[in-house]
Amino acid sequence: VPHVVTDIRGILSVTNDAFSRLTGYPGSNRPNVFDLFSSDSQEEFRGLLRRMLISKQPTGSRGLELIRKDGSRCVVELG
Repeated sequence: VPHVVTDIRGILSVTNDAFSRLTGYPGSNRPNVFDLFSSDSQEEFRGLLRRMLISKQPTGSRGLELIRKDGSRCVVELG
């Protein structure tokens, strides 16, 4: 299961191997987390991240479109 630790600015401080396999970005070359989402999904992700950081609790699953390093897209569920 991909796992990340990010701050409100989208800076990824921790990722795991599953994240690297999903996105195509190796651990040493992490993009800003907001750059991983399509324009349609970025604002929804920002709101989800704000709610999670404020409540410190999962906020429910959301299907958001993620853009991999190779340009392919997939829908990810976040909580």
